[in-house]
Amino acid sequence: MAPLIHEIINTREAGVVWKYFTKCFTMALPLALVCFNAGAALLPDDARKMDEAFLKSADIEAAISLVKLDSEILCGIKSALRTACQCAAVYEIIEIFKKPTALGLKVKDVLILDYPCDNKKNMQWPGSTVSWAIPQKDGLLFMRLPFGYLKPRSRQRWIIDNQGNIFSPVKPVAHGETFKNREPH
Repeated sequence: MAPLIHEIINTREAGVVWKYFTKCFTMALPLALVCFNAGAALLPDDARKMDEAFLKSADIEAAISLVKLDSEILCGIKSALRTACQCAAVYEIIEIFKKPTALGLKVKDVLILDYPCDNKKNMQWPGSTVSWAIPQKDGLLFMRLPFGYLKPRSRQRWIIDNQGNIFSPVKPVAHGETFKNREPH
Protein backbone atom coordinates (compact mmCIF):
# COMPACT_ATOMS: atom_id res chain seq x y z
CA MET A 1 0.00 0.00 0.00
CA ALA A 2 2.84 2.38 0.76
CA PRO A 3 4.29 2.21 -2.78
CA LEU A 4 0.88 3.19 -4.17
CA ILE A 5 0.83 6.39 -2.08
CA HIS A 6 4.35 7.25 -3.24
CA GLU A 7 3.24 6.79 -6.83
CA ILE A 8 0.32 9.18 -6.34
CA ILE A 9 2.18 11.81 -4.30
CA ASN A 10 5.74 12.48 -5.28
CA THR A 11 7.37 13.98 -2.18
CA ARG A 12 9.91 15.96 -4.20
CA GLU A 13 7.20 17.58 -6.31
CA ALA A 14 5.14 18.31 -3.20
CA GLY A 15 8.16 20.02 -1.63
CA VAL A 16 8.75 22.15 -4.74
CA VAL A 17 5.08 23.16 -4.83
CA TRP A 18 5.17 24.07 -1.13
CA LYS A 19 8.33 26.21 -1.59
CA TYR A 20 6.77 27.96 -4.58
CA PHE A 21 3.57 28.61 -2.63
CA THR A 22 5.42 30.07 0.37
CA LYS A 23 7.54 32.35 -1.84
CA CYS A 24 4.44 33.66 -3.64
CA PHE A 25 2.61 34.13 -0.35
CA THR A 26 5.50 36.02 1.27
CA MET A 27 5.67 38.38 -1.72
CA ALA A 28 1.89 38.81 -2.03
CA LEU A 29 1.26 39.57 1.64
CA PRO A 30 3.37 42.78 1.81
CA LEU A 31 1.90 43.92 -1.51
CA ALA A 32 -1.62 43.40 -0.19
CA LEU A 33 -0.80 45.43 2.92
CA VAL A 34 0.79 48.27 0.93
CA CYS A 35 -2.04 48.37 -1.63
CA PHE A 36 -4.83 48.09 0.97
CA ASN A 37 -6.67 51.22 -0.18
CA ALA A 38 -6.31 50.67 -3.90
CA GLY A 39 -9.31 51.89 -5.90
CA ALA A 40 -10.40 52.27 -9.47
CA ALA A 41 -10.11 55.97 -10.25
CA LEU A 42 -10.82 57.05 -13.82
CA LEU A 43 -9.06 59.69 -15.85
CA PRO A 44 -11.00 63.00 -15.93
CA ASP A 45 -12.25 62.51 -19.50
CA ASP A 46 -13.40 58.95 -18.75
CA ALA A 47 -15.09 60.11 -15.53
CA ARG A 48 -16.98 62.80 -17.50
CA LYS A 49 -18.11 60.20 -20.06
CA MET A 50 -19.26 57.90 -17.25
CA ASP A 51 -21.25 60.78 -15.70
CA GLU A 52 -22.89 61.61 -19.05
CA ALA A 53 -23.84 57.98 -19.71
CA PHE A 54 -25.20 57.63 -16.19
CA LEU A 55 -27.33 60.79 -16.45
CA LYS A 56 -28.70 59.72 -19.87
CA SER A 57 -29.93 56.46 -18.34
CA ALA A 58 -31.56 58.17 -15.32
CA ASP A 59 -35.32 57.65 -15.32
CA ILE A 60 -35.99 58.91 -11.78
CA GLU A 61 -35.77 62.62 -10.99
CA ALA A 62 -36.73 64.02 -7.60
CA ALA A 63 -36.01 66.70 -5.02
CA ILE A 64 -34.61 65.16 -1.84
CA SER A 65 -33.33 66.43 1.48
CA LEU A 66 -30.58 65.02 3.67
CA VAL A 67 -32.10 63.79 6.94
CA LYS A 68 -28.95 62.50 8.68
CA LEU A 69 -25.59 60.80 8.34
CA ASP A 70 -25.06 57.70 10.50
CA SER A 71 -21.94 55.66 11.17
CA GLU A 72 -21.07 52.39 12.88
CA ILE A 73 -20.72 52.32 16.65
CA LEU A 74 -17.06 51.23 16.47
CA CYS A 75 -16.12 53.66 13.70
CA GLY A 76 -13.56 55.55 15.81
CA ILE A 77 -11.68 52.36 16.63
CA LYS A 78 -11.78 51.19 13.01
CA SER A 79 -10.48 54.57 11.81
CA ALA A 80 -7.61 54.38 14.30
CA LEU A 81 -6.72 51.01 12.75
CA ARG A 82 -6.89 52.65 9.30
CA THR A 83 -9.83 50.57 8.10
CA ALA A 84 -13.02 51.95 6.58
CA CYS A 85 -16.24 52.16 8.53
CA GLN A 86 -19.70 51.72 7.08
CA CYS A 87 -21.84 54.88 7.07
CA ALA A 88 -25.35 55.59 5.85
CA ALA A 89 -26.74 58.81 4.41
CA VAL A 90 -30.51 59.03 4.91
CA TYR A 91 -32.51 61.17 2.47
CA GLU A 92 -36.23 61.99 2.26
CA ILE A 93 -38.09 62.53 -1.01
CA ILE A 94 -39.68 65.99 -1.11
CA GLU A 95 -41.01 66.06 -4.68
CA ILE A 96 -40.96 63.62 -7.60
CA PHE A 97 -40.53 65.04 -11.11
CA LYS A 98 -40.13 61.85 -13.13
CA LYS A 99 -40.34 58.12 -12.37
CA PRO A 100 -41.33 54.85 -14.06
CA THR A 101 -45.02 54.07 -13.57
CA ALA A 102 -44.26 50.61 -12.13
CA LEU A 103 -42.09 52.09 -9.37
CA GLY A 104 -43.94 52.59 -6.07
CA LEU A 105 -41.80 55.56 -5.04
CA LYS A 106 -43.73 58.31 -3.20
CA VAL A 107 -43.18 61.68 -1.55
CA LYS A 108 -41.94 61.25 2.07
CA ASP A 109 -40.26 57.91 1.21
CA VAL A 110 -36.77 57.45 2.69
CA LEU A 111 -33.66 56.65 0.63
CA ILE A 112 -30.64 55.06 2.32
CA LEU A 113 -27.15 55.21 0.82
CA ASP A 114 -24.51 52.95 2.44
CA TYR A 115 -20.88 53.90 1.79
CA PRO A 116 -17.36 53.32 3.20
CA CYS A 117 -16.35 56.23 5.43
CA ASP A 118 -13.91 57.59 8.00
CA ASN A 119 -14.79 58.62 11.56
CA LYS A 120 -15.94 62.06 10.31
CA LYS A 121 -18.52 60.37 8.03
CA ASN A 122 -16.68 61.45 4.85
CA MET A 123 -16.53 58.91 2.07
CA GLN A 124 -13.31 56.90 2.14
CA TRP A 125 -12.99 55.67 -1.43
CA PRO A 126 -10.25 56.63 -3.89
CA GLY A 127 -12.24 55.43 -6.91
CA SER A 128 -14.47 57.41 -9.26
CA THR A 129 -18.02 58.35 -8.36
CA VAL A 130 -20.94 59.68 -10.42
CA SER A 131 -22.97 62.85 -9.86
CA TRP A 132 -26.28 61.36 -8.74
CA ALA A 133 -27.46 64.38 -6.73
CA ILE A 134 -26.80 68.09 -7.22
CA PRO A 135 -27.08 70.63 -4.38
CA GLN A 136 -29.65 73.39 -4.98
CA LYS A 137 -29.80 76.90 -3.50
CA ASP A 138 -32.86 76.08 -1.36
CA GLY A 139 -31.01 73.44 0.69
CA LEU A 140 -32.49 70.55 -1.29
CA LEU A 141 -30.76 68.14 -3.64
CA PHE A 142 -31.81 67.32 -7.21
CA MET A 143 -31.51 63.52 -7.57
CA ARG A 144 -31.19 61.62 -10.86
CA LEU A 145 -30.96 57.83 -10.76
CA PRO A 146 -31.62 54.91 -13.09
CA PHE A 147 -34.49 52.72 -11.90
CA GLY A 148 -32.24 49.70 -11.32
CA TYR A 149 -30.29 51.36 -8.50
CA LEU A 150 -33.29 51.63 -6.14
CA LYS A 151 -34.12 48.50 -4.13
CA PRO A 152 -37.17 48.40 -1.84
CA ARG A 153 -36.27 47.70 1.78
CA SER A 154 -39.67 48.08 3.42
CA ARG A 155 -42.90 49.95 2.76
CA GLN A 156 -41.49 53.49 2.58
CA ARG A 157 -37.75 52.78 2.68
CA TRP A 158 -35.47 52.29 -0.30
CA ILE A 159 -31.81 51.31 -0.55
CA ILE A 160 -29.63 53.02 -3.16
CA ASP A 161 -27.59 50.08 -4.49
CA ASN A 162 -23.97 51.14 -4.00
CA GLN A 163 -22.10 47.86 -4.54
CA GLY A 164 -19.38 49.48 -6.64
CA ASN A 165 -19.12 52.56 -4.39
CA ILE A 166 -20.03 54.77 -7.35
CA PHE A 167 -22.29 56.99 -5.24
CA SER A 168 -20.86 59.28 -2.59
CA PRO A 169 -23.07 61.06 -0.06
CA VAL A 170 -24.12 64.53 -1.18
CA LYS A 171 -24.70 67.26 1.38
CA PRO A 172 -26.84 70.35 0.73
CA VAL A 173 -25.27 73.77 0.32
CA ALA A 174 -25.20 75.65 3.64
CA HIS A 175 -26.77 79.12 3.89
CA GLY A 176 -24.41 81.76 2.48
CA GLU A 177 -22.19 79.18 0.81
CA THR A 178 -21.84 78.96 -2.97
CA PHE A 179 -21.17 75.92 -5.12
CA LYS A 180 -17.67 77.13 -6.06
CA ASN A 181 -16.25 77.61 -2.56
CA ARG A 182 -17.69 74.38 -1.18
CA GLU A 183 -15.36 71.44 -0.64
CA PRO A 184 -16.24 68.34 -2.68
CA HIS A 185 -17.68 65.40 -0.73
